[in-house]
Amino acid sequence: MAKLTLRVSLLSGEFVSVAAAPDTALRDLRRRAERKLARGIAALVWGARLLEESGTLQEAGLQDGDALVATVQGARIETCRRSPAFFLVRGDGSVLTWGDCSLGVPELKAPRQICACSAGFAAVAADGSVLTWGHRRCCLPEADLDLGDVKQLCATEDAFAALRGDGSVATWGCRRLGGDSRRVQSRLRRVRLMAASLGAFCAVREDGTAVMWGSARYGARSSAPELRDARQLVATKSAFAALQGDGSVRTWGVAEWETPEDRMAQICASEESFAGIRLSDGAVVTWGGASSSVDQADVVQIAATRFAFAALTRDGRVVAWGHPRFGGACARAKKIRDARQLFASCAAFAVLRADGSVVTWGDARFGGESLALQEQLQDIRKISRLKRRFFEGEPVESTERPTVEDLRWMRLIMKAGGGIFKEKVMPSMREINELLRTRTSVFEASGNISDSDASGQPLT
Repeated sequence: MAKLTLRVSLLSGEFVSVAAAPDTALRDLRRRAERKLARGIAALVWGARLLEESGTLQEAGLQDGDALVATVQGARIETCRRSPAFFLVRGDGSVLTWGDCSLGVPELKAPRQICACSAGFAAVAADGSVLTWGHRRCCLPEADLDLGDVKQLCATEDAFAALRGDGSVATWGCRRLGGDSRRVQSRLRRVRLMAASLGAFCAVREDGTAVMWGSARYGARSSAPELRDARQLVATKSAFAALQGDGSVRTWGVAEWETPEDRMAQICASEESFAGIRLSDGAVVTWGGASSSVDQADVVQIAATRFAFAALTRDGRVVAWGHPRFGGACARAKKIRDARQLFASCAAFAVLRADGSVVTWGDARFGGESLALQEQLQDIRKISRLKRRFFEGEPVESTERPTVEDLRWMRLIMKAGGGIFKEKVMPSMREINELLRTRTSVFEASGNISDSDASGQPLT
């Protein structure tokens, strides 16, 4: 069968030629083009038509010499306020993880969302199914629980809830902390938004009514107000707040907190307090149990760890406040420029910069205090090469033999017990920092990093 030669171009004008048989699946064509372009491809377009990946080249009607346009998929970070780790989803769908990965990390491919409770994770896969891992007490749903077509996940301290595409909700985990929703299941229909406190869930339906279940200690016993066109729903450890369509905010929960009268563009919550971006001037407004004022205007995004906040301004600068151990009041944050997106784990923040690099700060155990991931990947590739040379006997050219610095570095790492070369095991952040402090390019990383992360693929 004669092969077809197709031209795959980026919007920048860069292109490659890809040869494939007519019965080649379109998804395989995309993967070959990704390898040649060294870019993650979100979609292939032929003329004015978006090519579906389920078919073959022949079924799509492609002919020899046809030109396709590839749209590049940028990198993004998945995490949440109770997650001990960050998950960088690269353009090709592969995932790089750093932070506390003691619960393990399964093979993930282009997850839509990753959510965490105290002892486990749940991820929404590209097809809408749910993958869980961690401690069985809160992570293993019932065998007959339908977890398909999931749009959103949220978690209390020890339970998960999944919002399906039809507006229904499924729950599992600790019954006392929201894992058992049978009492309100008949009312969990046409749900639009969900949020979780430390031990209770709240679901907002299309008609504006809120349904709550879980522990009364964490807000389930309180009565929620009628909401008008709710756009966003967030929660502290025991209170909820909803941003309505007109920019007004409603707050309710165990404590009686005064809600600001300002119109908001976005709201966010730590475990103890709320923060919002004022619609009129982009200033930060805080309220709640442990709120503190911050003098910052022209803010476009806010995020929160468990006990700290960070705000991203329109010109790419970052300001952080709150508990220093959780990423607040950090000198590193003040030095960041060209930031484009802001993310938060349980005790660390991360920003994606305009050049595709990642900078983090906060608790090193949970993903803070690392360098840009581009620099990390360079060292990961070097670790992989050294591993193959020293431990797997890979033949190398004489010009590629290890340098004196390589040998010195290897000796230092081996003094830590060689953990970096054991399958899916890395030294702690403290050990790596101590071992490699003298290197010009410090490698600070933590998590399950294997040879699959050493492919050399760029982040975007």
